[in-house]
Amino acid sequence: MIPITIDAVASTDRDEAGRWKPGHAFKSPGRPKKETEAAILSAISNAFSEQEITFYLQEAMRLAIEMKSPRAIVAVIELQAAYGLGRPTVRIEQQPNGLQDILRQLGQHVPNDE
Repeated sequence: MIPITIDAVASTDRDEAGRWKPGHAFKSPGRPKKETEAAILSAISNAFSEQEITFYLQEAMRLAIEMKSPRAIVAVIELQAAYGLGRPTVRIEQQPNGLQDILRQLGQHVPNDE
């Protein structure tokens, strides 16, 4: 991966506040290749054992309670729930006459397309 530094970009591509000027030509390295991404995911999953993850979650909860921080407590619970229970999936159901059917079900007036 090519590191991106401010030095790598010509100073003429930024304004006096450091923001990109309109039309600057700076190419992003983009998303990593599948092999690189798979290696990163593998390294992350192998970084800690299940016992270590359990210990760190329990330690994080202990510290959150000790510090009397509701935000930290909720953060630990959300993390555990996201990976333990799975995040809820958003389902979008599309129907041929979507808006018209919804309005009809709600008992509202449906405008004629004619």
